[in-house]
Amino acid sequence: MNNETEAIYSSTGKLGVSRRQYERLYVNGTHYSTNPDEVDRNFRRLTGVAERHPDRIGRSIFRGLVNEDVMQHISENGLRSDLEVALPVEEFTGDNSWFIYVANNKPGRELIVPREKMVEATRTPNRETPSPLERIHAINQQGYTFVRHIPEDQVDQVYALWGETFGWERQEVDNLRRRLMTADSSPSSQKDVWFSAIEDNGTIISAAMAERLSIPSASGTLDLVESTEWRTKDEYAGNGLMAATLGALNAQILSDLHDNPNGLPLIYAECNFQSRSDRAGCGAGFRIPERTNGYAAPQILVQNVLVRDGQPVEEGRLRDFTFMYLPVEAIQNYYDPMRVNSITQMIKA
Repeated sequence: MNNETEAIYSSTGKLGVSRRQYERLYVNGTHYSTNPDEVDRNFRRLTGVAERHPDRIGRSIFRGLVNEDVMQHISENGLRSDLEVALPVEEFTGDNSWFIYVANNKPGRELIVPREKMVEATRTPNRETPSPLERIHAINQQGYTFVRHIPEDQVDQVYALWGETFGWERQEVDNLRRRLMTADSSPSSQKDVWFSAIEDNGTIISAAMAERLSIPSASGTLDLVESTEWRTKDEYAGNGLMAATLGALNAQILSDLHDNPNGLPLIYAECNFQSRSDRAGCGAGFRIPERTNGYAAPQILVQNVLVRDGQPVEEGRLRDFTFMYLPVEAIQNYYDPMRVNSITQMIKA
């Protein structure tokens, strides 16, 4: 694959250090971190670079898998205030590893809403909601069509949803179209990108995608799959279409990776708080990790990227995001092989 011609607007990034959109200096861990001093030293080096170049770097982020010793160290020293996300991943890796985000913003890159208010507002509701299969079936019965590809004549429709909102270029949407076609000729367990959309009489009205990034774990590799670019046309919003789009996306991922040698993937999402996209995530089985699971973390990414979501926020202001993931319990309850097969049967090939 030619990276120049096939590049898409990536949400996961690559392993190692990279400069990313919105003045972010980003590190996806290149190895499983077991040395507290090394993690501490490397993160402080990262923030040191940002402090020397405040005109170019506004946010420094480390994301990766660490062990209990590293978590204990973070909780007891100056990095504790920088811990944004902490998820124990024993259900995915079988050990005491943690998936974390440690991040530091330059002065002025501050929350829009106080952290405590966001934490309170995003507590998982206890109300009963339709299962993903029930929701997808109901929407299918209404005459809508679920799709997993982008036909060439619908590139502009996806671009209309994602371009201004998320910053995609039309060429990047077309590159995604081609990558999805290429993936169909590869073994399903090797897929690294997925797309899910709903059509109304041939017009795409809701769309999302997912990207895969494999990171080192204690015993091998954990596959991270980020569910992203959640967007429904304004005139169709509020009818559960995005939750259904995400349910179909999750089913595709789990169908393709059911024999994954790396085990169950960790499917996660960074949900725009200002538009409350976490509500759609809940409808597809996503959950916010406990905020007091042994190491207090808000599970909130502060002023991460810009989303032009139409919310009454100062123009150009970056958005805060709530971290969500698909627990193994949700996979067992909503995405067992029989239900996944039923869902994928409703997706147009």
